Amino acid sequence: MENLSHSVVALTIGEIVHRVLPNESDADTQGLRRKIFLFVSLICANFPDLDIVLVNTLPEPLGYLLHHRGHTHTFVYLIPQGLLVFSLLYIFSKKFKSYVMKGRAKLLGVALCIVFNLLAHIGLDSLNSYGIHPFYPFNNNWLYGDLVFIVEPFFWVAFGAPLISSFESIWTKATLALFITVVPISLTLMDYLPIGSTLILMALGGGLFYLQNKTKVLGLLASFVTLAVFLSTLSSKREEAKSVYL
Repeated sequence: MENLSHSVVALTIGEIVHRVLPNESDADTQGLRRKIFLFVSLICANFPDLDIVLVNTLPEPLGYLLHHRGHTHTFVYLIPQGLLVFSLLYIFSKKFKSYVMKGRAKLLGVALCIVFNLLAHIGLDSLNSYGIHPFYPFNNNWLYGDLVFIVEPFFWVAFGAPLISSFESIWTKATLALFITVVPISLTLMDYLPIGSTLILMALGGGLFYLQNKTKVLGLLASFVTLAVFLSTLSSKREEAKSVYL
């Protein structure tokens, strides 16, 4: 899964955690909490892909095949990654340190953002044909979802649309709205995406945006529901294709 999809899912998770936890005592702390949760979510959602720096340690293509989606994409190695992210932020960010030191509830929110996003990274990467081997070193078998492409506009729209109403800046809203509208249309004009799929995506995005604009968190949660339906539909179509051609 490419990192833009990881990032919009991460922002959705961070926003959900922020909105479901009890409000802080003052507006400044509330705003700081949201920034911390979103930043931590973004870092953790993309952190496992830092294994790309190890690719050049071996001749091509062995470096990429052996190291990308290697140790950093396993359940065992998620633990030190989460601890490393927390430690680095604690050491180098005074605002982060002062926030998490104020109580267990604040530490819980940060921990949820770390855990959920690291797990989400593995989950999303398991959906395409490259696959992962999450149970290493106990089991080295690779799991291949083979359901979505590395680049999948569905994630940009389904998770980006409800996020639009979550931001205060009109420029942020406009930029995100423009991206999730223009890119699918451009892909359609280039014959990469059927026009029917684009229309469905636009309708889906509009519906999720409207739902989130009217509620506190339902639009964000609905993104994950639509993802489950999307994957279930793809899985059933794949099985139908197998029954025809095998």
